Amino acid sequence: LKPLQRRHQRLPATPIEQINLLGSAAYAAPEYFLGENGSSRSDIFALGVIAYQMLSGKLHFGMNDLFRKLQKEPGRFIALSSLVPELPPAVDDVFEKGLAAEPGDRQKTCKELVQELQVACRQPTPPRA
Repeated sequence: LKPLQRRHQRLPATPIEQINLLGSAAYAAPEYFLGENGSSRSDIFALGVIAYQMLSGKLHFGMNDLFRKLQKEPGRFIALSSLVPELPPAVDDVFEKGLAAEPGDRQKTCKELVQELQVACRQPTPPRA
């Protein structure tokens, strides 16, 4: 009887099931996976993911690694300039900041992220070897 009872019991929800996340997990800020409330800085993270993917065709950590997001230990950041050599390395700093695991380490507004990106794109690109 016990195995039958277990089948009908509702198991506790996982952290992913506990949140009502609209959209794709790949674009969600790490704080959502920890059950924390989102903020405008969560939007900055999402904008950073979208812009990074638009420029490179890849996600910023090389894969959608939900376990690392749950642990707030994102994977190794892949420098955008290594994927798109036409971009100056200064762009990497902007994206690394916008995609930071800690919301407080990100730009304060989406406008700030865009302005930093505009300035970084005006920087010289190192000559190709």
